[in-house]
Amino acid sequence: MRHMIFIHWFASLVLVWAGSTALGQKGNSARQDERKENERVAKAERDVNEAKKDLAAIQKVLRSESVQVEKMSQSLRELKKRVREVREDAEDRLGAKIGIPSALANIRTAGTALEQCAVQVRKDVHTTKEWVSAKAAADQAKNARDALLDELNPVDDEDNEPLKALLQVIRKPMELEDDAMAKDPGAVNATKHLSQQQVELDRLRKLLPSGQVDKDREVVQATQAVGKKEKELSEAESQFKKSKSEAVKIQRRLAENQLSLQRARAADAADPNRPGKSKGK
Repeated sequence: MRHMIFIHWFASLVLVWAGSTALGQKGNSARQDERKENERVAKAERDVNEAKKDLAAIQKVLRSESVQVEKMSQSLRELKKRVREVREDAEDRLGAKIGIPSALANIRTAGTALEQCAVQVRKDVHTTKEWVSAKAAADQAKNARDALLDELNPVDDEDNEPLKALLQVIRKPMELEDDAMAKDPGAVNATKHLSQQQVELDRLRKLLPSGQVDKDREVVQATQAVGKKEKELSEAESQFKKSKSEAVKIQRRLAENQLSLQRARAADAADPNRPGKSKGK
């Protein structure tokens, strides 16, 4: 009898020990799962923060490169203007005997007459209700454009539809002025006269010995400066394009990392072993 009691007691002890061990293993597994979920969320958060940091850095680079490209473009325009000026000076000297100085003077006179006509046309247009309304809308659009540009990444500027719409509103007053110039008889005649003087100058230029103006020392120097600046601008634009491409990649990486973080948080929140979560809910 004592032997049977001992056997039952020993069997009960084994069952209790086995149950405790199973519960312990289950608890350890739950803690490990929770730890993995936490680590997954933490990693996703680090990835998002790293992508945000990289995006902020490339945006700073883009702004700097954008300013640099614009400054170079302005400098190139000024250098090209200088080339035109020194070429005219060279033509004055080299083409004195065939009437080029007189032709240049006629073009300047015709250009001045056209500008005077344009001033009057613009003045008349500015009194119309259509232009006044367009100008007010353009001023508001400029403020909206500036605010939008502050929010946009340089990489987004070219394809942003709201920005395109604002630019169209901003251009409207100038378009009205151009339309008025095209319809004004005086402006039309002045434009025609300037074109005729340009044709005459081109005819006289062909009478100069081939390449004589191009070989003028000041023309050569000015032309070389333009070539150098064009090369610099091309390199800057190429680098800006590369930076924009890199920014697009980082934006995509950030979006992917944010999605991964959302999924990790959702999985962690749905974990029944999460601390503080009631069973069966």
